[in-house]
Amino acid sequence: MYCKITIICCALSSLAPFRAYGAFPLSDEINSIRAELAQEQSRRSALSFAEKQDLAAKYQGFGENGDIPERFLPRLTYDVLNLSEGDSQNNVDQWLGIEGLDGVIHRSSMGVDGRDALYMQRAKNATGASYRWGAYHFLRQQGSGGEQAKWFIKTLLHAPHPARVLLVIDAEYLRDSDSPHPTVAQVIDCAQTVQKLTGVYPGIYTGQNFLQGQFKTARYDTSAKDILQKTWLWVARYSDSRTKLIFPDVSEPPWAKWTLWQVGDKDNTSPMLESIRAEINIFKGSSEQLAKFWDAHSWDYSPADNKQQ
Repeated sequence: MYCKITIICCALSSLAPFRAYGAFPLSDEINSIRAELAQEQSRRSALSFAEKQDLAAKYQGFGENGDIPERFLPRLTYDVLNLSEGDSQNNVDQWLGIEGLDGVIHRSSMGVDGRDALYMQRAKNATGASYRWGAYHFLRQQGSGGEQAKWFIKTLLHAPHPARVLLVIDAEYLRDSDSPHPTVAQVIDCAQTVQKLTGVYPGIYTGQNFLQGQFKTARYDTSAKDILQKTWLWVARYSDSRTKLIFPDVSEPPWAKWTLWQVGDKDNTSPMLESIRAEINIFKGSSEQLAKFWDAHSWDYSPADNKQQ
């Protein structure tokens, strides 16, 4: 896993818009940076005037409020964009043109009978594109996980799109809604059925609150634990800026690490592209590692598969 921290010498305000950053290091490296900074700051009151001047020069004005100094920050890559019919085409056209895009994951279906109205056309547009393609199913409380998995795959079989498709199950609390949320048991059932239908285990997308409130507190038997450990985690936790990154809090059960991290959405400016509001994600690794991961975990969709289903 790529884990080298790149030193940045320029100030945040001087970063060019739409600039792509390098790969993202392990979170424990960032924690060590934060610890170092905290130790330095705790010593400020005991420092001589000359020492304070030296420290201020070292941090170039950053770190006064506990933020990570800009030149110590890791380089971030704008790796993956997730979309749905709620995104206007004008915005989508703009986002797809930003430097550094490696993959797009688009909502295809919801529940046991819902379709994303724009999935089919955008999937078709992605054929031959430079970015890789993925699809996610929004899991609802109504309908078993198995039923929803079958509907998910059925919607894909009826849409022309790139041969390889990364599959994801979206399980989260509904925003501004009193509707009941899906259960962990439904997620497990859906993931297992997707694997039976396609031969690959899907990723699981969820928010930090659902991860801690549902997945972490659930009880798993051996079979359930085995299924979830064969999936991979895509977690949402938003950060307002690169100097105030809020890292995902992930621990077993059921995942020991995250693979994709959604750092911004349409209501939060991206830490990588601070003038754009979009559902932007970073992959834990380099672009080359992302390509290998995508190919290894995606469904090899083909006309032959279409005829067999």
